[in-house]
Amino acid sequence: MGGGRSCVKIDLVPQALELPFYPEPRGIVQVSASAGAGKTYRLALHYLRLLKSLSPPSEAGLSAVVALTFTNQAAAEMRERILTFLKHMALATSLGRRLSMETGLSPAEAEAWLETIFSAYPAFQVRTIDSLIFTLIRGLAWELGLRPDLSAEIREEFFLNRAFDRLLLRLRSDPRVRSLFEEALQTFLEIEERGGFNPERHFRRRMEELHRLLRRRGGGGNWSPPPAFEDLVALEEDLRERGRRLSERLFGQLRLQPRYPGWPEALADPPRYFDRAVFRKDSVRQLVKGRIRADLEPLEEEFRTLRARLEVYLKAKARAEVAPYERLFREILRELLHIREEEGVLQAGSWTDLLAEHARGLLPLIYLKLGSRLRHFLLDEFQDTDRKQWEALRPLVEEILGSGGSLFYVGDVKQAIYMWRGGDPELFYEVPRSLPAELSAEILPVNRRSARRIVLFNNLLFSRLRENLPRVVRRFLYGERERRESRDCPISQALTRRLSGVYQAVEQEVLPEAPEGRVEFIRVPSDEDREVFRQGVFRVLAEIMPRLYQAYVEKGRSVALLVRENQEAEELATFLFGLGIPAVTERALRLENSPLVKGLLSLLKYLDYPADETALAGFLASPFTSQGAEILRDYFREGKSLEEFLALRAPGILNRLRRLSELHERGISIYELVQEILREFGLRERFPEEELYLMRFLSTVLSYEEEVLGLSDFLARWEESGGEEKIGLPRELQAVRVFTIHASKGLEFDAVVIPFLTWGPKGRGEVVLTDWGLIRARRDSAEEVARARLEEKAREVFESLNLLYVALTRPREALYILLPEKTRYYTVASVLHDLGAENLLA
Repeated sequence: MGGGRSCVKIDLVPQALELPFYPEPRGIVQVSASAGAGKTYRLALHYLRLLKSLSPPSEAGLSAVVALTFTNQAAAEMRERILTFLKHMALATSLGRRLSMETGLSPAEAEAWLETIFSAYPAFQVRTIDSLIFTLIRGLAWELGLRPDLSAEIREEFFLNRAFDRLLLRLRSDPRVRSLFEEALQTFLEIEERGGFNPERHFRRRMEELHRLLRRRGGGGNWSPPPAFEDLVALEEDLRERGRRLSERLFGQLRLQPRYPGWPEALADPPRYFDRAVFRKDSVRQLVKGRIRADLEPLEEEFRTLRARLEVYLKAKARAEVAPYERLFREILRELLHIREEEGVLQAGSWTDLLAEHARGLLPLIYLKLGSRLRHFLLDEFQDTDRKQWEALRPLVEEILGSGGSLFYVGDVKQAIYMWRGGDPELFYEVPRSLPAELSAEILPVNRRSARRIVLFNNLLFSRLRENLPRVVRRFLYGERERRESRDCPISQALTRRLSGVYQAVEQEVLPEAPEGRVEFIRVPSDEDREVFRQGVFRVLAEIMPRLYQAYVEKGRSVALLVRENQEAEELATFLFGLGIPAVTERALRLENSPLVKGLLSLLKYLDYPADETALAGFLASPFTSQGAEILRDYFREGKSLEEFLALRAPGILNRLRRLSELHERGISIYELVQEILREFGLRERFPEEELYLMRFLSTVLSYEEEVLGLSDFLARWEESGGEEKIGLPRELQAVRVFTIHASKGLEFDAVVIPFLTWGPKGRGEVVLTDWGLIRARRDSAEEVARARLEEKAREVFESLNLLYVALTRPREALYILLPEKTRYYTVASVLHDLGAENLLA
């Protein structure tokens, strides 16, 4: 794997260093990194060691390494870290000298690699998984029968809604589509017993829900068809006939006394009374009371058959209840294929499915399209990789390992909080077992983020959780009043084993120089009365947040409130503003909120299509020029076109736009065009407070340019996915951060407040995906249906506990936990109560 290290002497000022040599790695390197353990540093270090092993620097060597992560922001941060490290080594700073000792790269080599990266930037493959897969699909468009001008649609809901809208347009003209909607409406009104004047909104939500389920499970093609309505009616009639016959013989002919008065009626109508206790009995003897002289053995077989037929009926009914939605969804999938063929657009996820299906057969072509031979794969946050993504990449990884290359992946299954969108943490353990290569497993044991008391608290809490998992899991799945059968539940036992493995090595070491830190619990009212609970939380925040703002934020340090839902974040930010405390939410960091970025996009739209007066007006309304707003006000009183009016009123502005238009027509890159716009209007000098937004926009332009064909394509891509692009958190920003726990993952703050500890498994997902199809899973139903529902709830339990771990491990110095006296349901607050969390550090 790593092999022995030889040493090379180089001369540096002020002293000579003897640098280690790291040979080119082979096989699989798996790094388990708990919160704050230096995962990103370790990843960057490995990348630099790969560069050393591939020296002397060359474009071929640079392109032989691919580092993948999940978001454009994470990819940009990783690129920046690698470049920063190379710069420090090239300049032989104190950090650079330490990095040289850890990577073997000399200052001269680091400088040469920097020059290689800047001269061959497209070969610097630090990117998202989606961008790599889409690039490969685009290169294979002809072989896959796709249009060569293929473009991507990132927002899945947007794409699904487009397909849904196209179906609505066919309602009048296409009897088959009308029939599908009529079936769905019947299900909405009669089976789901819903009401309201707008079933369309419900249908759209159902389609999005089905799409997420299919993406997460990667299935949907090999199910048995749902039963026809006539078959379901026949099953009901057969059950009633069998039930009436058995009830009559027991309580009529034999004149036996029922154990409970309502049981004869229930036994006679199984479809109606399927959830009654009479059908949970194992023997007809358990249905009657008193002394039994009659021979009941002939009726035992009838009762067993009745129960078995009832199970078949309930399974069929669970399938039938969502069958209309399933048929409507399959029609939407066909519509998506039409959109792909007509417009050359692929929605997020579909390119992954395509590559997963065809990658193995097209492997030689993939290498031809890449123009280089890959030797090393690095994967960040591997616990969030979904199975389809891995299936798409696996043939490439196998080829790399077979030719003497390496796979390096890093992650932490305790921080797997994206299972709802397809992340499969089991891959973290499965991958080494499924690949023919030697494994080197590494654990990063030291928490480099948090103060001593915070690390100690989390060590004690999650160790105690591990010891008490059987009880905690049962209470999550069954409620605080555990039923006897919950103790033998295989789903509960399987989840307990799984979580025990995940939290087996949860304890971390503390840095010797770590400060003492603070963990404080503050009691708030029970959430059984939601309004009383909210007011109690707000009273506590009104007391502590001004102190924290003064102690941390005003001194250039960070405070974060972490919540479960976006709505909670917006509500708390509004509350803080009411206290006079500046607050910023994750949404406020998005590029689309910057007035300069809005102006840039309007100007780019105008340059792409000069007849677009709306785009020109958007540019004038932005802060680019001091006259723009006044020009627009006067223009609205004129009858001329906006460009004509601009020629008369502000010819200087129009001349600047025409110069930019000429540059665009000459074919300069989008990145160069944006740089020219920044220079032309002096945006960076005039608006230093917007520097972060402008630099992030430039970085996004550069990453998009690898995948788009021109300015029109870039603008279309921005419309689809640009709303998700955001800046990193500037440390100097004097505001309290109010983030969801999902948005806080990978971040750290000096002080963290967790105000709403009321999340847990919702267990309300009515539509569940099983191996035998989509079903409507209700609490009291067939055994298999109830089990499917419980399995879905178990997934939510896993994610709920991981969310708690992520939230509690974000702070560097201080952690404030607002603990409800009691919660209406069993939640993460209940877990803290059960584990005695308040007294762990006493």
